[in-house]
Amino acid sequence: TAQENVETALAPLGVSGRRRGYPAPMIPPDAPLPGPGLVVPPAVAVGIAFALALVTALASGPVLRQLPEPLDDPDVASKTPYAALAGPGFAAGVFAASLAANLLVVARTPASHWIAWASLTTVSVLACAIDLRTTYLPRVLAVAGWLVAAAGAIVAAATTASVGPLLSAAAGAAALGGFFWVFWRLSRGLGFGDVRLAATIGAVTGLESLDLVAGSVLLGTLLGAAWSVGRRLARGHDGPFAYG
Repeated sequence: TAQENVETALAPLGVSGRRRGYPAPMIPPDAPLPGPGLVVPPAVAVGIAFALALVTALASGPVLRQLPEPLDDPDVASKTPYAALAGPGFAAGVFAASLAANLLVVARTPASHWIAWASLTTVSVLACAIDLRTTYLPRVLAVAGWLVAAAGAIVAAATTASVGPLLSAAAGAAALGGFFWVFWRLSRGLGFGDVRLAATIGAVTGLESLDLVAGSVLLGTLLGAAWSVGRRLARGHDGPFAYG
């Protein structure tokens, strides 16, 4: 029966409802045992990662040609047009980065969180690739990232039948987005696109743990600093750099 299966499973851990005079928990005979959640076969997970990366790469060209330029920015005249980035080389770079990110996600996170993580491994990968070439993070892609992350948090909450994932995502977005907003207000070296991206990162990492939220800040800051120093040494000037 389900009662006996539970007791057998807990016995190696030294846990039993009959220890110390307590009665065994009453479990209906036909009650299902707790499952491990959504389980995706490794081959299917790899296929999902590959498909997401391929779609992101193939979409990069059309997206770049449709992205509106930030005409309200006084420095837009010296900026590389988004449409000029479209091409096989850019798409290949986006595919490689997205595939690596997606493979890491499917290997290390619950399947119920994959939609939320897709906001970072697809939309945000494309946004960061654009930032790398232009030092601009398009607002349209930031909003798209928010929407995907929100949808993923809703799916995670529905999977667990709990509002916990929604609260965790909201707290992470507020904490990380708020931190970068303060930094943006006090510093000239950070664009508001980085604040938008930070909110997405906070929402997604918040689904996992507060440690991951904090770790993402530390890792992002270290990588941003390393990129800045390397760029300045290579080019010999203090121009803007892509923090995102």
